[in-house]
Amino acid sequence: PPPKEESGTCGVTSEDTRRKLAEKSEKLKLLQEKITRLKASQEETELAHAKREDALKTETAALQSKIAELEEWSADLLLEKQVLQEKVMELESVNPGQDKTADAAQETHDKQEVAVKEAVEEAAEEVVKEAVERVKRDAERDKV
Repeated sequence: PPPKEESGTCGVTSEDTRRKLAEKSEKLKLLQEKITRLKASQEETELAHAKREDALKTETAALQSKIAELEEWSADLLLEKQVLQEKVMELESVNPGQDKTADAAQETHDKQEVAVKEAVEEAAEEVVKEAVERVKRDAERDKV
């Protein structure tokens, strides 16, 4: 015999109600599993971002250290330049025929100074490029 209708339910049986309850329970279980997976994925993404941020901070610190080192070198060269200029002035006053030697020394020093500035700029650009590429790679990897 078919299951009895519950009073006031317009033909809905207790079996229909149980089936709908089971379906809703299964949907709820699937949604809870999906929520759990999404939370885990979010945590992984946040961890990856934190690692990337730490790497960028480390690279920035290394770059700042290199820049400071090159600036110190540049300052030393400027000091050498001043000393050379003083020697040139002293030599010119003692021996006016030494102009060519002084000019050559000045030219060499100027070239060194330009080389230092270029090295600082190149090092900074390279570190920034590497950091940008690493961030792009990490972002692409995180998307996959």
